Amino acid sequence: FEMARFWLNDCLENHVECPKPTPFLPARVIDVGPPDGSKDPCLFEESLHDDELPSSERRYIALSHCWGPPPWFRTTNDTLDERRSSISMSDLPPTFRDAVVVTRMLNVRYLWIDSLCIIQGNKEDWAKEAVRMCDYYQNALCTITSAHSPSSHGGLFVQRDDLPLYKRAWVLQEMILSSRALIYDPDAVRWECLSKYGSEPIAHLNQNLDVMDIIGDSIEQRASGWQHIVEDYMGRGLTNESDRLIAMAGVAEAMQKHTSDVYIAGLWKNLLPYGLTW
Repeated sequence: FEMARFWLNDCLENHVECPKPTPFLPARVIDVGPPDGSKDPCLFEESLHDDELPSSERRYIALSHCWGPPPWFRTTNDTLDERRSSISMSDLPPTFRDAVVVTRMLNVRYLWIDSLCIIQGNKEDWAKEAVRMCDYYQNALCTITSAHSPSSHGGLFVQRDDLPLYKRAWVLQEMILSSRALIYDPDAVRWECLSKYGSEPIAHLNQNLDVMDIIGDSIEQRASGWQHIVEDYMGRGLTNESDRLIAMAGVAEAMQKHTSDVYIAGLWKNLLPYGLTW
């Protein structure tokens, strides 16, 4: 935890290349409660409160994880009021519970987990929130990544031999869009931001990463970069095949902002000859 706090604070204070988070909260977040754990988490919606949060408190951590097979611990229309009241730590699956602990230890009050903060089974809420995932991962103070667990029941702190998270399609945009990631791998905790790579064995190695370097500036670079992203993405699994386009919408939105090109269901207007022939 001390190393994680160091990486995060070092990035926020010293990395010129890394974007600084602006005051922002998703429509719903999990209020993890005070650092001492004296209060259970609950689902928080600022729109339901009369007083707007001060800018200093409008920051949050996001979680990137594998859902795994059902049953899932999630928010539905039937459980929404219950989640707003309280979410018992003992009821949370290990990965979610560990993410709450990490968020508290990083001195952050709010945590965003897709299955809890988007109302599952509610088509209207899903349609509205799924397209905002680009904003949610880009504006997160940091993304906690549970790389080794094949489901929400594996936890962050248990060692595993493989990395099933990287086989999931939804995770690609979470990896590309997150400015900072605290990654729980099988053998070490790692850090990745746009300026530095760190791990327990190699704590302070500068990397000078920029996710937009994948895309490049020229037409040829953008065509090649997008093809690499799609190749990576199509090799990943989806629980619901109907999510195939929406799970890439965040990456497409980021590229669209960077290039001012027009996204056409997997292709780009200015890259149509490349995309169609490829």
